[in-house]
Amino acid sequence: MKIVLDTDIASVFAKVGKIDLLSQLFGKRELSVTPKVYEELLVPLRYGYDFPNRIFNKCRLIIPTSEEAGEFMDLLLKEPKLGGGELESIVVCKSRNYIFAAIDRVSLDFAKAQKVKAISFHAILRALWVSGNLSKKQVLDLIRQIEEKDQTKIKGTEVIFKN
Repeated sequence: MKIVLDTDIASVFAKVGKIDLLSQLFGKRELSVTPKVYEELLVPLRYGYDFPNRIFNKCRLIIPTSEEAGEFMDLLLKEPKLGGGELESIVVCKSRNYIFAAIDRVSLDFAKAQKVKAISFHAILRALWVSGNLSKKQVLDLIRQIEEKDQTKIKGTEVIFKN
């Protein structure tokens, strides 16, 4: 089963040079992106940022079928709160029974409403800790690195370390 990454989740790990953590965590599951996510990642690349290349080197591009493309186009009109990368990824995951990985709560909730298996950023951080891939200190350091590089504040981190 493949893991389809949304732009945001792929970007935050790539910006801090930790996209390999996702490969380690998911093991034999292939990391993938859709063409719309690929296009979204081309924008920072054109502005001189190199982190998208880390994603392109690690993730396989999944080309939607004509049926998936049609469903995606329908959803673009019906779901204005979601971006093209998110919608295309969700459609592919639904059609192929893949797992959707994202940060954005709206896209995760929509994926779940579509009966798509989805994993959140916080769940990934927790899994990195629980699996032993990272210690609690290393997860906290990763969060700080992401906040610094992405110029954001990650909320709700207490759920990561709940027993």
